[in-house]
Amino acid sequence: MAKRKNGNPETMPEPPCYLIDLLPRRAPEERAAQYSAFVRYLRREKETKELARRLVRLLLKLHCYEELFLRVGIGWKRCPPPGQLAKGLRACLAGEGAAMEFDIGRGKARLILDSGDLYLCLYTADRDCAELVSQLAWSEGLFFRRLDG
Repeated sequence: MAKRKNGNPETMPEPPCYLIDLLPRRAPEERAAQYSAFVRYLRREKETKELARRLVRLLLKLHCYEELFLRVGIGWKRCPPPGQLAKGLRACLAGEGAAMEFDIGRGKARLILDSGDLYLCLYTADRDCAELVSQLAWSEGLFFRRLDG
């Protein structure tokens, strides 16, 4: 069992892990101050709303191809309507809500947005699922990349 960033022990999905991010690759250590300024800028309400809109559109597009389920407590429920999804994503991006986990295709893969993060993690996706999510991320101006271990 792995421990989540928020301290709650949960079973974490296995690698490979991909990121859906605003940057095409990890910022170098020597640019940490500039990266921190970028993150502070993105945490402004207007920017958080824009990122939430992009993520909602990505998830709704993905839902056209695969069933999406959102973890609610110990169970799963079908992906909520766009307005509810946007509200939950905004709270999560701002670090005010719980992590959001989406099950793709009844166990085919898992998308996780940890509270306060500005990127989604995609776990255990097969090649076709990863390619689809990559294309949808690109359509929303986001980058898709494998997490370097």
